[in-house]
Amino acid sequence: MPLKDLYKKAERAFNSHDVDASVDLFAPDGVIYAPNSPEPIKGAVAIRKDFENWFQAFPDVKIKFVNILSEGDTVAVQVEMTGTNTGPLVGPMGTLPPTNKRINMRGAGFARVNAQDQFIEERRYFDTAGMMAQLGITPGS
Repeated sequence: MPLKDLYKKAERAFNSHDVDASVDLFAPDGVIYAPNSPEPIKGAVAIRKDFENWFQAFPDVKIKFVNILSEGDTVAVQVEMTGTNTGPLVGPMGTLPPTNKRINMRGAGFARVNAQDQFIEERRYFDTAGMMAQLGITPGS
């Protein structure tokens, strides 16, 4: 499958909040590196929890992959994410109560894919400080 098609599939699964379909796009030993997680998110159980946390914190969250570039087994994407924080937000500092505020973030990601068209490694880059500011959460609050 062309890597652009894999990301379109990922976009559809995420936007429909289909945790199973989202997790199935990753190899069983896949790993995600993300700024909102101090440790790598490794394996299907941890990846499932990551998706569940996003969907819990932002029940209306949507993503859009704006640009998708690929070469070989590697893909780079530009992403836009919007959502309203109406659920608890799990992060490295613990669980924060909902703020009922909207986020509008941009970011990028880089991934490697195996021969079975599954993500084996994904590196996410987004502005967590900007997201927290949009939510009205400041250090020490």
